Amino acid sequence: MDDVLRLADEFQASAEATALRAVTLSASPLAMVVLEMALKPAEQKALAAQRSQPNFPGFDGPRVTPRLRVAKSFGRGMGYVPRHKSVGDAALLLSAIDEEGVDYVGEIGILQGTFRVSARNLPMIRGGELTDRVVALIPPHS
Repeated sequence: MDDVLRLADEFQASAEATALRAVTLSASPLAMVVLEMALKPAEQKALAAQRSQPNFPGFDGPRVTPRLRVAKSFGRGMGYVPRHKSVGDAALLLSAIDEEGVDYVGEIGILQGTFRVSARNLPMIRGGELTDRVVALIPPHS
């Protein structure tokens, strides 16, 4: 991922677009995954419905917390990466937000198997607020 960031800086392109280009040019299986802290669509609907109803004392409704989820992905030879799939709680990929990035070999929590992961937290401004966004390049571990 460091090479992608250097190329993006050199050619004044976004890291996401440069990572996408790296995947399209790769001769080996490779996926780019963008992850963000979010609720599942069903949780978002339930929360919206809950907000539209009157509050009764002692009943707060279900508590939902955002999780690191697939916002978008693109891959070649890697299989389907489901949108909105959350990263498993034990996956090291979760630490990319706190540590600004991770490089490791192991599970990713969104696909079965062992992968070489290179991920960076590349926050962006959305709606006037800084939002964590993890961009990861994920080839299979051979």
